[in-house]
Amino acid sequence: GETQSFAGGTAQAAVSAEVEGLFDIVADSITNNTMLLSPKVVMPDETNAVWGATATAAYLALDGIKDSVSTSLLAHLSEFYQVLPYSETKCRRDTGYIIDAICHDIQYGGNAATVQTAGMYFENAVNTGLQIEQRMGTRDAFLHLAKIVEHVVGGKSITTTLYPRTGKYYEYWNGIPSYQTTTAQDMSAVGANPDTCIAARKLTEIVANAVDDNIESRNTIPDRIDVLQTWMGANYITAKEIVERKSAILSEAVITYLSGTHNALSFPDAKCRRDIGYIIDSISHDVQHDTNFASLQSAGIYFENGVSVLPVDTKTQYADILQLLGDIVEQVVQETPVTNASTYTLTPQSLIGDAATATEGTTVHDLVALIENVVRADDTDELPRPVSTATWIPSELSAAGIKIDNNTEELASDVTDHINSSFKVLDYSKAKC
Repeated sequence: GETQSFAGGTAQAAVSAEVEGLFDIVADSITNNTMLLSPKVVMPDETNAVWGATATAAYLALDGIKDSVSTSLLAHLSEFYQVLPYSETKCRRDTGYIIDAICHDIQYGGNAATVQTAGMYFENAVNTGLQIEQRMGTRDAFLHLAKIVEHVVGGKSITTTLYPRTGKYYEYWNGIPSYQTTTAQDMSAVGANPDTCIAARKLTEIVANAVDDNIESRNTIPDRIDVLQTWMGANYITAKEIVERKSAILSEAVITYLSGTHNALSFPDAKCRRDIGYIIDSISHDVQHDTNFASLQSAGIYFENGVSVLPVDTKTQYADILQLLGDIVEQVVQETPVTNASTYTLTPQSLIGDAATATEGTTVHDLVALIENVVRADDTDELPRPVSTATWIPSELSAAGIKIDNNTEELASDVTDHINSSFKVLDYSKAKC
């Protein structure tokens, strides 16, 4: 429904073709399920006056350590954080992303690529990239990476350091101990000036500070600074700005296209059947016990730390499904013929037993709507408070339930204490427990 914006200049056809080609590279790699068929990397035009020898040297030096430094970080984590549940594959991947981002920002100016890389640990402003117990160790490792980056960019030999924690000397680069890679430092490139070295270190520290953001927000990530544009042609700047202005609209358009053209694209049948079963169980429980407790729990399974776990292209579809489900169960409990029943199931409707009244029909419809609303809004703030008007529950059961609820903290402490004393190597989060 958005009107296309024609503000600003117009890019040339050649630039438009390049933009389309860049998207095609990504699309083709997804379609082919491999990047082996992707075109060769095309390097920037290094003859451009804005690229000095120091920036090029910094880029080449950093790019050369991308693989070896990830090995170094893993060794560092193993030495100092032996019990942390780290994924070696993800650590290597993330280190590669960080090095690539620093290379980009050192060469082109600004911090755009590094800020974007730091943001990959967050979703809806919540730190979802790392478990709480991993963050301090990861930050320490990335700060260590920042020092390595500063020395490598400057062409300085990386020296040995005494670590008081172990009382050992560790050679950063050429030594064998289980701390750094055995790959020799490449000293062939001309070292960058001190300002460039410091800039490279500070870029790395942006990511290091972001991963240990325990206040569950992106407050530590600085504002994005775009690349230096003075050397660019006006047509390239125009093309970039048009895409940036339309980024949110384009993403929504893609999701709408996927949802409409490839209906239920991301729905695994088994999980969908399982979830609908949970919802049916919860509303049958709640309508019988005159509460909404079970339905609230069913709504909560679609969120983790307040962030939806549903694929982005399925949220609207799933909310529509729940809307249909609410209409169906309202008719089923009253034993009235379900509208368009053959569309939903081949199983004949059961009319055994007594029919519920319109009151119960409205209740079950509203319970499903409770779940639908929170999925559609993509926000747990839509959840109402738990309610119960049941008067038949024996007082001793109510008292027991209240006592258990009031002692949640003590029970959690007892359980985690038992785990920590009985299983020495397990690393348990009390909050999750």
